[in-house]
Amino acid sequence: MKFSTLSKTKRTLSALALIVLALAFFFARNDFEYFKYYVYDFTPETERYAALADTTGDTVAKAVAESKALAIFTGDTGHITKGKLLDASYKKEYDQLPEKLYALSFGETIYCVTCKDGKSEKQHGYSVIETNTPQDLEKYQPRVGQENWKAYLKLAIKGAVEYPTLLPTLLNDNYLVSAEDFGRKYGSDFDAFYLKELPYGVKEKLLDFYSSDAGTGYRFLNSGNLKYSSLLREGDFSGQDKKEIAILLKDTREELDDSYLLLVFLRKNDPSLHPEYYIAFNEVFHGKVIIETVYKDPEERWDHKVFMNTEEKVETRYNSLRILRPEQRDTVLIYDEKFDRMKKYIQVPKSEKNKIS
Repeated sequence: MKFSTLSKTKRTLSALALIVLALAFFFARNDFEYFKYYVYDFTPETERYAALADTTGDTVAKAVAESKALAIFTGDTGHITKGKLLDASYKKEYDQLPEKLYALSFGETIYCVTCKDGKSEKQHGYSVIETNTPQDLEKYQPRVGQENWKAYLKLAIKGAVEYPTLLPTLLNDNYLVSAEDFGRKYGSDFDAFYLKELPYGVKEKLLDFYSSDAGTGYRFLNSGNLKYSSLLREGDFSGQDKKEIAILLKDTREELDDSYLLLVFLRKNDPSLHPEYYIAFNEVFHGKVIIETVYKDPEERWDHKVFMNTEEKVETRYNSLRILRPEQRDTVLIYDEKFDRMKKYIQVPKSEKNKIS
């Protein structure tokens, strides 16, 4: 009986050992990185960032935040660019790749290769994956546009070139944050694609407004039959190529009636990388409301002229903003240079406006 029991135990242990070996073989042969980076992407971004921060533990998360080994990009413009050629025998492969390897977008995760060894280079080197081994890089399925970055990393792993850097250098300190800080600051407020595309300065002003007493109940909600393009518009309202924003925020405290706040963000004459924005118009509208951009260029849209206390419609110097409400006359917002704000014009001839008044 003892011998039989011992034999059964040995057989059980042997079977368990075979199962462990089989699992190890399975994960070694299968592209586990694919599941990590692609299937995982189907979850909301805020949950992914929270997972990145929470699963590591407080101590490790702080270390990551300090070293920026894992960082999330929060700026408008950032390019992964080539480093120096270190081995002349790879010059042909090096020259075939463009100087700018990849353009980063808001919310993208990158990994600092040179941060992990405690060095303090002015320009760190960055990778698309955390573990820079030839095997892991080969398995990595690049996103659209990352092919050149991956090809360059193959040279970097061989020691033929320096790891790619993030330009401009200013971004390394100001616009790269840890997953924990990203989740804490942005939450779910900019998950939608069209909100990610908002300029950095507008995001900052919106966050300030949301945290204020006046903005506590307001959020951007693309609900019902209203498309996001009817609630969020971009235009050159106060100058050429300024990329200024008009956005309708819904009062989430109103359950029975629709109430929207229109904010127009104008850009200061600031040549810096991420210029500052300011609110040049705000008004609350009760009931449904949508906005449209009135383009200065008639080729963009046929209805490009507006009434500005005139008998006939005239062209505006820059883009203007049309406000449409049910059973209401259209209103157009046009930049007033004297007072540096958006001024309202009811869309009727001057004589008819006087009669209405």
